[in-house]
Amino acid sequence: MTLGEKLKQLRNHKNLSQPELAERAGIEQSYLSKLENDKSMPSNDIFRRLLTALDTDLASFISQFEAHYIRSTLCQIEDIENYHHKEQSKQQENSRKLLINSSLLIALATTFFYTGVMSILFSERVYHYESPGIILEGEPIDLYEGGLRRITPRNVEYTPLENELRKRHNPHRLSISENRGHLFTVEVKGGRRTYESRGSDDTDRIENAILQILGVFMFSAGVMGFVFESRMLRYKK
Repeated sequence: MTLGEKLKQLRNHKNLSQPELAERAGIEQSYLSKLENDKSMPSNDIFRRLLTALDTDLASFISQFEAHYIRSTLCQIEDIENYHHKEQSKQQENSRKLLINSSLLIALATTFFYTGVMSILFSERVYHYESPGIILEGEPIDLYEGGLRRITPRNVEYTPLENELRKRHNPHRLSISENRGHLFTVEVKGGRRTYESRGSDDTDRIENAILQILGVFMFSAGVMGFVFESRMLRYKK
C-alpha cells in the first residue's frame, strides 16, 4: 500500500468526496488528487491537517505500511520520521531485553538440569540405620549390643538383665539421605536411641526429575526467544 492509496481508502471509508476532504484539510482538490495518485508528497503541516480531517492518528495511519516503504518514502514527512525512530528504539530495547532474558533462561536451564542429573541438592543415596531400643539415663550406648544375646528361642535360662532388655527391645529403623556415620545417638521421649548403620542404596528422587524437566522447559523457552527475535528482525527488514 502507498500513501496515496491509504488516503483514498480512508476518504472512502469516511464517505467523503475529494472536494469534501480537501475543504476539511484546507487544501486544493487538485493537490489532494496528486497526493492520492502518489504524484506528490505532503508537507508535515498538510499531513497533520489530513489526519485531523480523516479523524485518525499517526500510529493507525501507518500501521499497514511495510517497514521498507516507511523508511524509504514516508520518513520524508517529519512526524512519521520521528515516530518511526521512536518505534525503532522501542523495538531495539525490547529485542535487547528478549535476548538477555533468553540467555538467562538458557543459563538457568543448564544449571537446573545439571543439578538434577548430578543429584547435587537432593542426594539419591539413602542410608539405613537401626536402633534396638530406648536407652535410659546412665545406661551405656552399647547396652543392647552387649547385653542381649542374638539367639533363636530355645530352652535356656536368661539373666535378669537379658530378660529386662528383651522386654524393652523395640527396634526402630531410619532411612535418610544424610550419612551420619557408623553410630549416632538422638534424644527421644523416655531416653535416647543409638542408631547403627545397616548399609545404603540408591533410589530415585522426584525432586531431581522435576529439576531436569524444568531445565529442559527453560532451555526450550530460551531457544524459542532467540528464534522469535531472529524472525522479528527479518520481518522488520
